[in-house]
Amino acid sequence: MIKMKYRNPDTASAIENIKAAIQKYELKEWAKSIIIPFVISYILFGVIFGFAINEGWSMYPTLREGDILLLQRIDYTPQYEDIVVARIDALKKNYTKRVIGLPGDTIYIDTNTGTVYRNGVALEEPYLGTYFTFTAINESHY
Repeated sequence: MIKMKYRNPDTASAIENIKAAIQKYELKEWAKSIIIPFVISYILFGVIFGFAINEGWSMYPTLREGDILLLQRIDYTPQYEDIVVARIDALKKNYTKRVIGLPGDTIYIDTNTGTVYRNGVALEEPYLGTYFTFTAINESHY
C-alpha cells in the first residue's frame, strides 16, 4: 500500500474514513457470502432434505451397498413400493426398505413359496428379478 502525505488534514481524514468504510463494506460482503449459503444449506439439507447411505444388500438390485440416497424429510406420505429409510438411533443404523403395506393392510407371507400377499392378493415383485430365490427351512433348523 502506498502512503501519501496530504497538505490538508481534512482531506487525509476523509480519505481514511472512506478506506475504513470500504474495508467494513468488504467484510460485510464476505460475511454474507459465507453465512447466507451456509444457512440455505442447513435449511435444505438439515430440515427439508437429508442424505443416507444404503447399508446392506437387502434392496439389491434396486440399491447396492454404499449407494447414497437423497431423502425428503417433510410432507411425505409413503405409498406402495416407495423406498423408505428408517433410522434406529439405539443401533446407530439406517434400514432401507420398500413399502409393501400401509396402515389397515394385512400382510401374509406364504412360507412354502415365499409369495407375499397384501389383503389376500399376491404381490407382483418385478424389482426382485431372478436375484432372489426362496427356500423353506424346516422348523427343526431354526
